[in-house]
Amino acid sequence: MGIMRIVATVFIGLMISIVSLAGINHWTVEGPSGGHVLDLAADSSDPPLLLVGTVTSGLFRSDDEGHTWSPANEGIPKQTYGGYAVRRVVTDPDIPGTFFAGVYGKGIYKTTNGGLSWQDVFLDDNIQDIYTLSVHPFNHLTVFASILPGKIHRSTDDGASWAIATEGLVDNVMIRCFAFAGPPDNLIYAGGNNGLYISADEGIHWNRVSDRRIWDVAVDPSDSLTLLMISSQNSSIFKSVNGGQSWSSCLEESISSLESDPDQPGVFYAADSGDTGGMGNLFKSTNGGMNWEICDDGLTNRWLSCLVLSPANSQVLFVGTSGNGVFESQDGGQSWFPLAGFQPLNISSIAVDPLHPDTIYIGANPGGVFRSDDRGATWSPANTGLINLRILSLAVDPLEPSRVFAGTDGNGVCRSSDGGGTWQQLNLGYWESVHCLAINSLNSLELYAGTYFSLYKSTDGGDTWVYVLPESIEVLIIDPVNPLNLYAGLRNCCPGTTGVIYSHDGGMTWYESGLTGRWHIRTMAIDPADPAILYAVPAESGIFRSDDGGVDWEYLWNSMYEHDIVSLTLDPQHADTLYAGYYKKVYRSRDGGSYWSWRAINAGLIPGISVLVVNPYYSGDIYTGTSNGLQILQASSDVNADGQVNVADTDFLGRYLSGDHSLEDPHRGDIGIDGKVNILDLILLQVELSDGYPR
Repeated sequence: MGIMRIVATVFIGLMISIVSLAGINHWTVEGPSGGHVLDLAADSSDPPLLLVGTVTSGLFRSDDEGHTWSPANEGIPKQTYGGYAVRRVVTDPDIPGTFFAGVYGKGIYKTTNGGLSWQDVFLDDNIQDIYTLSVHPFNHLTVFASILPGKIHRSTDDGASWAIATEGLVDNVMIRCFAFAGPPDNLIYAGGNNGLYISADEGIHWNRVSDRRIWDVAVDPSDSLTLLMISSQNSSIFKSVNGGQSWSSCLEESISSLESDPDQPGVFYAADSGDTGGMGNLFKSTNGGMNWEICDDGLTNRWLSCLVLSPANSQVLFVGTSGNGVFESQDGGQSWFPLAGFQPLNISSIAVDPLHPDTIYIGANPGGVFRSDDRGATWSPANTGLINLRILSLAVDPLEPSRVFAGTDGNGVCRSSDGGGTWQQLNLGYWESVHCLAINSLNSLELYAGTYFSLYKSTDGGDTWVYVLPESIEVLIIDPVNPLNLYAGLRNCCPGTTGVIYSHDGGMTWYESGLTGRWHIRTMAIDPADPAILYAVPAESGIFRSDDGGVDWEYLWNSMYEHDIVSLTLDPQHADTLYAGYYKKVYRSRDGGSYWSWRAINAGLIPGISVLVVNPYYSGDIYTGTSNGLQILQASSDVNADGQVNVADTDFLGRYLSGDHSLEDPHRGDIGIDGKVNILDLILLQVELSDGYPR
């Protein structure tokens, strides 16, 4: 074994260039760009410096009009899950490069160098969330922050110090927005869950003028008493001409953001949130809200989360979307174009066409469905007809692969009959969130959908569904040899059974397994060569294995030293090869998960793992979906379908490893007497050498 290790070490050291050329030694980020934008800001420079705040990856900056982006989180604290959540980002209108950021649960941070570094300016252990931040447009030294629990904080020295400014406010008020009227009135409006407030003394004292629940408010620059606001009851727009004392309806749409043009009185913009799944619009009024026109030319994603006008030029607008990053208009909203992607999508599901393994589908939450026909090299959106772009699960019909199913977060199941070209809504409970989909490989008209509350079954390809089980289903697997055998991993969100249950009659009756108890089952896998062998991963409890179809279970002690596994998958061609992912790492075992067999495969891997899939044909292709996009560990084009490369085909390898004697390592099985080496072990050895993992 020692000699083999030395040979392998020398070999891999000399072969690094060969392996690198094949692109198999590191994970690579692939797939479409997008991003769930929570807020964005453009400063007064020309072109404007842009900062965006996102839900999982924090801040990104661009100083070239959005052509390129880079992370801007230096000094921003991480969340417990390891990522960054920036709720609000605003700019100082007078000082280019100065921004404030509200970080979820962490406080307020400030940059004076365009986001290159940040310093905390407001920290409090009691902070739960930053609802909104605003810099006074006519006095940039004054900054307002609405912080949960229920307080307004005010700074008059550009964030250096803060004081509570709640006189006149209802206790525990949740202020969601500020709006400012310029001279001579110098009024400040604050809207929230229990009404509209007005201040005439720079926010020291407040008076409630309306009890309407308000989401956002904007002031006409020519009249400090003319307001437009978004009602939080129905997200429609209302108008007031008397400072909020009375209101009239002017736009009945689901509006998420509202802005007035500071240079053009009577010009307002309203972003429709698109609560039906990304089909919102951008509206513009030029007569104070009396009439509105749709401005969506070029807006390919219209699930609009935020809207901002450039301080340098009010004809330049930016909108952030839930799933597809940022769009820009340079003509007052008449036409739009996407800016370069800055944050990969949050990948929730991956499915490979079993008959055409170059075709891969990914589902993003949010962002919809994307398709690749070249093993992940390029991607195209496949969302036409989807009414919900929050995708939780995907399944490809194994017999009719042009038929694809997508489980959504809140709108049941959608089906495509043309490989994702177009989608049709199925009649599975409109409000259901579908966590898993499973298709009978012998009769693909039979499929199952596991939701937050129930398990459903269809026998006609999804046209109709029947209620099967009143349990919260996280994962469902079907025995590939006997499809009557079903195994369900349950969630512990609701009273009732948890753990793993099974059925031997296609879901008509169910039994508790030996792994039933308090556990929330995150993922399961079945051995295609021996379906009696099952694997299950309870939350924060490691990996369990059953050799008798789920009756009894054995805990697999492992050398990963990680118990919080989020995804587990088998190599379809080598069932003893397992891949396990937790938030930061991917591990592999080649002997069914025994203790010493687990090795980390992490070179180049970005954290945030949610799902792992092995290509059924190219077993060297491993896809991992993360909160930071899709990453691929891909076999060389010279690698055979079984994941092996012939040593004799490589001159170098032939010189060192061919001959009459065997170089097989009985403990690892890296190299056999047939002169073949598994390509994944080459990756592993290189990772061990470069990253220092114990061998």
